[in-house]
Amino acid sequence: MSPKRIAAAAATFAGVAVAGAAQAQSWTYQVYNSAGQPTTAGYVTLTDKGDGKHLFHLYGGRDQCWQSDVEAKVEKGAEATVIETIAPYAGCIPARFVVKNDGSGGERMVQKDGAWVNDGFARNLSLKN
Repeated sequence: MSPKRIAAAAATFAGVAVAGAAQAQSWTYQVYNSAGQPTTAGYVTLTDKGDGKHLFHLYGGRDQCWQSDVEAKVEKGAEATVIETIAPYAGCIPARFVVKNDGSGGERMVQKDGAWVNDGFARNLSLKN
């Protein structure tokens, strides 16, 4: 193969690799202990895998349910993006994160009596990257 063909093939491969790369966004996230006291300042990441698939990960928390990538449903609205986690194991409680698209804040929600409600903690969700 000629050097020009090798260079052209490498450029094509690089373009495909970049085009197929996952895109991720991260937000700061305040973690609380079981007594309701703030502990670690962690962060959450949402990765767009393409084809409508998303992965969610919580860094810095102790909850085993979210310490690895888990599937998430994402709905992007005009003002905010809603990230609904899909519980990875039996006993894990789904959570919903509503983050403002301008990166200025958000909240974590849990289900109570069939409705999504704020979890009652100041999570300090703000765009990290």
